Amino acid sequence: MRWSTASRSYDVVISLGSNCQPAYQLRRLKLRLATYPFDWFYFSNTAEVTKVLQTEFAEFMRLENLEPGRPSRVTTLVRDSRTTCWSYHDFPLPTEPGQDPLYGYPEFRAKLDRRIDRFLRTARSGRRILFIRNLVRREEALPLKQALDALTAP
Repeated sequence: MRWSTASRSYDVVISLGSNCQPAYQLRRLKLRLATYPFDWFYFSNTAEVTKVLQTEFAEFMRLENLEPGRPSRVTTLVRDSRTTCWSYHDFPLPTEPGQDPLYGYPEFRAKLDRRIDRFLRTARSGRRILFIRNLVRREEALPLKQALDALTAP
């Protein structure tokens, strides 16, 4: 991106991951006005993010694709096998012996659907949006930009 493009003003700044840092830093700098779908996930594979955008989140974090991983101190780590995305913050540890580690999925899905809806409405709003993503390789940047352009086209 050219500095002349990056230095203009924007109506909205949206994190595209690859981890929690972009959302955290945008919040810290008071540039994050709402929560969006990629804010609190670990999603290192930019090509998969591009596919999620191209399909408008159709298969993203669907229950049938989720694989519980190891528990952390307060949550169960969960991987979306379809997109390689990890959730580190969304699934509380089971509270009863033998409880499904994905027992909180309905609440998680409702929250994620609100964020996806907000993302798509904002992308199509015609507002000036700055998308932020860390850890993008040069060859991944153009396909990602093309997917974003398609979503933001009037």
